[in-house]
Amino acid sequence: LVFKVTGRDQIKAALEHLHEREILNGYEYCIIPVEVNTREGECTTTKRINALTCIANADNEFYLGPTSVDEIGEQIANAKGCAGPNSDYLFKLADEIRNLFPDYSDQHLFELQASVMQRRQQQPLLC
Repeated sequence: LVFKVTGRDQIKAALEHLHEREILNGYEYCIIPVEVNTREGECTTTKRINALTCIANADNEFYLGPTSVDEIGEQIANAKGCAGPNSDYLFKLADEIRNLFPDYSDQHLFELQASVMQRRQQQPLLC
């Protein structure tokens, strides 16, 4: 999912929000190539652009590294940040991807959602 932000004030506000939410929580900025589809009527075109994202690297205390869906699900099910439980973020992301892109199936995302839902049913999150 890519957001296009235009205008000096809007870009500044977006970067301030990212800094507070992501960078102060151990993430770092990274420029990555992404493919963007645009649709005009029946015609869809794809172009490659560079986008700013935030990633955790191996120096981040919460970085899990390459592992199984079950281990990632375990970490998400038990993690809570300043914006709330990580599972809430995961569930909202999966729902939005389904709503925005009904013909697309992000298998990894949906497997994570199922893994975390199963854990949450077995052991509710304690606040």
